[in-house]
Amino acid sequence: MAINIRPHGRYGPYEPVTNKRQLRKAASRLVDEIGSEEYLRPDEEHRDVWLTDANDHTLVVDMFGCVALKRDGEPPRYLGDLPYAELEDLLTAFGTADWDAVLSRPWSPDRPSPKRPRYLHAANQKMTDLHRAACLGDLDWVQAEIAAGADIRAGCDEGTTPLHRAAATAQLKICGLLIDAGADVNAPDRTGMTPLDYADCGDEYDFTGKAAARVEKLLKKHGAVHSYDDE
Repeated sequence: MAINIRPHGRYGPYEPVTNKRQLRKAASRLVDEIGSEEYLRPDEEHRDVWLTDANDHTLVVDMFGCVALKRDGEPPRYLGDLPYAELEDLLTAFGTADWDAVLSRPWSPDRPSPKRPRYLHAANQKMTDLHRAACLGDLDWVQAEIAAGADIRAGCDEGTTPLHRAAATAQLKICGLLIDAGADVNAPDRTGMTPLDYADCGDEYDFTGKAAARVEKLLKKHGAVHSYDDE
């Protein structure tokens, strides 16, 4: 069967796909792209990824875990709880017009409204929900994770802790919560960088011009140092 698929990533279209090898590569790239997103900037609406076939059927995936299927002029169908590990299989089935595999999923006519980005950091296998909550500035989610006994000092694939993530996005209140709960203010990531080093990046996400500086002040108050202070 001929393949004629147009992939579209978060930042623009890819080259058209005409064979299975290209399709597998494109599907893998799309899945990695949406699962490798580091942060959601407060001034940027997150963009979706999708595939479109020669008949203008479209499969769309967003960061919040919603998958939409638009086919044959029918009303859209939605999936709201698809595991990240199954995304590539679904995209590949769509690209090869394997409709039995595509339509066997529990599609719904109602679009789900998840409140949290299910696929944020999904490619990072050691990323915890506390990491995600911290970098998003979701105070209620952070409090719930701490109350549930989440590991405050857990490191993800890069060795960053939830405090690194919160510091990098200038989340002052969350940094305070994590420190009070026992976070290590001088925990190194895999390259040796500390939360205070990450706080230097906070200006990019701090539109008040004050939060990043306050995060640095808070960290230093609790003994935080830069990784290069001893150099």
